[in-house]
Order: sequence, then structure tokens, then C-alpha cells
Amino acid sequence: MSNISHGIYKITQHGNTIEVVLSGAFNEFGAIDWTEAVKNIIATYQGKPFAILMDLTQAQGATPEAFDVGERYNEWLNTQNLVAKAVVYGSKVLKDIELSIAKAKKKQHIKNFDDIEQARIWLQSQF
Repeated sequence: MSNISHGIYKITQHGNTIEVVLSGAFNEFGAIDWTEAVKNIIATYQGKPFAILMDLTQAQGATPEAFDVGERYNEWLNTQNLVAKAVVYGSKVLKDIELSIAKAKKKQHIKNFDDIEQARIWLQSQF
């Protein structure tokens, strides 16, 4: 992570599911950091199906440039073998902003949740 990167991320793998936790407010460089980290993990699946759980309960938002990075990432994600994505929001405002901006996500099999455990259960039921 570079010194000019804002936002904190943690990525873990649980079988065929990648869990991403975003905390704080992200700028373009922070968004590049976490999306590149996820892309590197997806590459290890070598085309096999996978799911993503996005935990945004601690996220505070993002700059317009960070949302642009997210949109390009989601466009790329649409070319991968993504089975399903679950997103857990902590803020209705962030959810509304992201849903209005993230056009590429409309092509994904995605479901929004308030509870992380319910999101995990749903993702595993998609395989």
C-alpha cells in the first residue's frame, strides 16, 4: 500500500469465496490497491468459479476517482467466472450512492445484505 493510498482493506479466502472488508474512506490509490489484490487472488483460481463477499459495514465512502476504479474493476469482474457476489452495507447512504454509480454491477448475480452470516450462507448456496 502506498503512502498516498487512503482506505484500509483486508482480504481473506474461504474455499471458493473471497471476502473483502473495506474500512474508512477510499481515494483512487486505495481503490487500486484493493482491486489489484483481489485480481491477483482471482488469477490463482485459473478460471474456476468463485464468489465474492464485500463487507462494507466499516466503509465511509470514496472519492469519485475511487468509484471510477471500482467501476473498471467490476467491468473486468464481469469477464471472470464470478458465480455470485454478496454485499453487506453498514450505511444506506453509501448503498444508494454505490448502486447509482456502479453500472457494471448490474450484470452480476448480486444480493445485498445487512448481516454478514446471511451473506455467507447465501453465497455458499449459489454453488
